[in-house]
Amino acid sequence: MNCLPFRRMSPNGRADDVYVVPSRSSNNEHEVMFNKDRKRWECSCPHFVFRLRKTGTHCHHIKKLLVDIEEHRKMCEALEAMDWSLAWDDEVEMIDEDNILVT
Repeated sequence: MNCLPFRRMSPNGRADDVYVVPSRSSNNEHEVMFNKDRKRWECSCPHFVFRLRKTGTHCHHIKKLLVDIEEHRKMCEALEAMDWSLAWDDEVEMIDEDNILVT
């Protein structure tokens, strides 16, 4: 299950993971992908393409995606570690048709 707030795109035959990240300043969307050949994250935004790619620095789209991926990983680990038996207690309190608590 993918519960990241970004749409995951099909890689179009490439081995890269591609995500669509919304722009903060316009209605545009930018593709963020992990380039497995170069072993680094890349973005289609102009700031990354024309400035940051040369220095190897991440743009805010890549930073946002990495934070969300880490939060998603932590949430999945917490859900796996949760004791779900506590959520289904045999002594369930119910309200009958007259709104009287029945135990």
